[in-house]
Amino acid sequence: GYLCCVEIHPSGRYAVVLADVRVDRYLQGQVRVLELESATEAWRGAANHVGFGRALKLSKCGNAVFSAARERVRNLLVHDFYTGELLFNLDGHRRDVNQLQEASHDLLLSASDDCTIRIWNWRRGTCVRILGRPLKGPDAHLSATVFYSTSDAIVRGGAQAFSAVL
Repeated sequence: GYLCCVEIHPSGRYAVVLADVRVDRYLQGQVRVLELESATEAWRGAANHVGFGRALKLSKCGNAVFSAARERVRNLLVHDFYTGELLFNLDGHRRDVNQLQEASHDLLLSASDDCTIRIWNWRRGTCVRILGRPLKGPDAHLSATVFYSTSDAIVRGGAQAFSAVL
């Protein structure tokens, strides 16, 4: 497999990885939790992404794992950190999800190549709000998004355009 992203659990005892693993003839993004002291695998996610892994975040409380992939199906998953159980498939983005950021104890922001930023209540598995309008042009996609938690501002940008979304 190919390692995409790594996060360290707030306890410092675990590493959470998003890796692309071969399932049959296809690569799928899979979340795994590794215990650092013993170097053993604690669990693998109950559901794989359909496509390549793109982004990984842990909730600030350490109870949930957020992962994103390059596909329209199952592109944003929430797993329970302690059991690996799939809590939610956050369905809504029409293209690849590139970035994730936890905004508060129950809100998750996701930026996608569909040129939107979605705010999710990850504890309920629901989309709270969709921010932004599609960027125009042949190269319209979100290649970079910055979330400013102190000012409630979000700046998004693509190959030929950028905009601020509040």
